[in-house]
Amino acid sequence: MIYNILYYYNRIADINTLISNQVYTIIDYYKSQNKFPAQSDSYEEAVKIEESDETVDYKVSAFWGYYLLLIEKLNLRDLYEIIKGFLKIDLKNVSKCIWFLKKDEELLFYEPYAMWRAGEGIEVKVERNFDEFCSIVQFILKQYQNDIFSFEEYSFKSLEIITCRYFGYIPRVKIKAKRT
Repeated sequence: MIYNILYYYNRIADINTLISNQVYTIIDYYKSQNKFPAQSDSYEEAVKIEESDETVDYKVSAFWGYYLLLIEKLNLRDLYEIIKGFLKIDLKNVSKCIWFLKKDEELLFYEPYAMWRAGEGIEVKVERNFDEFCSIVQFILKQYQNDIFSFEEYSFKSLEIITCRYFGYIPRVKIKAKRT
């Protein structure tokens, strides 16, 4: 949600700084603890992960999938080049996924477990270079560009954030940054 607020006020440099700081912190934490929190974790889940002495064997990560989308949307080439080794080596067995819901499935969005009952999970792969990565992400996003939900059409965009927060979903990346 903080990204949406900063974007609304056109504070792109602050978003870039925040993303970089979070990514570096999470990478360091994972390298030292073999676990990382996820935005979709409930408070209880995060505490359980934190207090456990066990390492976590991650198979899928929506967190990294959505961060990769943000990196592409904000054209953070340097950050991508820095973290791609970590994602390819340390998290090589982890699918970095994003979730898309089609317009005709919108009513399921307002129910619990929508992420398990509707939509499509797509893996975002780390590519050799940033340009290849961007072209693949843009291809993926183009498949869903016409799926406009009623809350977007009728100017109540914060409903997505409220619903996502309530049910523990991850909001879509809807930033339109200019490419340089």
